[in-house]
Amino acid sequence: MKITPLIILGCLPCFALAETPSTTVSPEVTKELATMTANLKLTPEEQNKIRPILAYEASKKEAVDKNTTLSEKQKHDQVGTIHRAALQQIKKVFTPEQMKLIEDGMNHPGSSPTSPTAGN
Repeated sequence: MKITPLIILGCLPCFALAETPSTTVSPEVTKELATMTANLKLTPEEQNKIRPILAYEASKKEAVDKNTTLSEKQKHDQVGTIHRAALQQIKKVFTPEQMKLIEDGMNHPGSSPTSPTAGN
């Protein structure tokens, strides 16, 4: 698999994108992407750009979770860093209209259009 590193805010870890949108992804990634698609009206092209970012984020989070040398606080901190880095990459895909939907959701806690629990 070819890995393309992306620089994220200089001090954050690099993210790699899977080589194709058809890469097998977990049910959680599929659900998160479906929620984002429904709430933000993502195009197939946008989905194909976001899917590998979500898949890579999930794999990195899983690796942190399985790392028995880390304390719970270290795991929490690393997962937060991984999530914020993925979010920075995903936001680059969104249109101004989609960003407005996200901002509007932030003004109404519990109803974020990128949250898999939104609308449930």
